[in-house]
Amino acid sequence: MLKKIKDGMFRAENKRCNAVSSDNPRIGSTIPIGSISQTLHFYDSENRKAIEIQRYIKPDGELGASGRNDPKELLIETVLYHREQPTDPKPRLTNKEINMILRKHGLSAAMTYLYYSIERYGKWKKERQARKAVL
Repeated sequence: MLKKIKDGMFRAENKRCNAVSSDNPRIGSTIPIGSISQTLHFYDSENRKAIEIQRYIKPDGELGASGRNDPKELLIETVLYHREQPTDPKPRLTNKEINMILRKHGLSAAMTYLYYSIERYGKWKKERQARKAVL
């Protein structure tokens, strides 16, 4: 996919580019103060949105957070997949499907699920702490 983007098979549009607020809880070593949050859409030759990514760009121009683009939506065949959101019932890619698309197997495939599980646990832990603080 990245090769197709680099070869100009997709047209890119900058949809959002905002400074990350200094009080954002994500501010730290991987997203330093002065970073920006950017959302890009990539359109195919038929002008269909094929990819949506979000990324943090540090003041030095390097990618922040994980150091990679975070895909939010991906068009495969005629289905636009997205990350799970309670308000949007569009189809969601499972970890198994993601691994098939990326041709990941074995340990590499297991890491996809591990990262997802760690992210979900972190969200659950923050919500639990916020509930305790309210009580």
